[in-house]
Amino acid sequence: MTYQLLKLIHLLSLFVWIGGMIFSHYSLRKPLMALPAAQRFPFAHHVLKRFFTAVSVSAVLVLLTGLWMIGRTAKQLSRNSVTFEMPWSWTLMAMLGIIMIIIFVYIRAVLFRRLGRAVKTSDWTAAGGALAVIRQWVAVNLWLGIVATIVVMLF
Repeated sequence: MTYQLLKLIHLLSLFVWIGGMIFSHYSLRKPLMALPAAQRFPFAHHVLKRFFTAVSVSAVLVLLTGLWMIGRTAKQLSRNSVTFEMPWSWTLMAMLGIIMIIIFVYIRAVLFRRLGRAVKTSDWTAAGGALAVIRQWVAVNLWLGIVATIVVMLF
């Protein structure tokens, strides 16, 4: 029962993270472009602040539940005198997940702060540049998340 609950938390956290990236990248971007810069960038900053808070929680939950599930599986096998060899799909999923977390930390700690400073000073050129780089890294993370999901579901 505990394993199933943690797997559910793991998956729901991924839905928030990947779903949010899909929404922001494909649904929110075009309507934002219709707003004047003085509205667009503060609004984008506000939306991203809320989303990044959710992703922060999701990333921690994904990491902790993933590590727990792998550890539990290894422990159960060792109790039965079976050597645990993590499937390559799990290894790839874990590696991609860690890369995604590192990218997210970079987006949140560096690029989002850059956007915040630009919004605070009404430097719309800098805000546009920061938002463009954020969008590129979000796209990278989105595709990494999709690849990890495909690999673990198919293999």
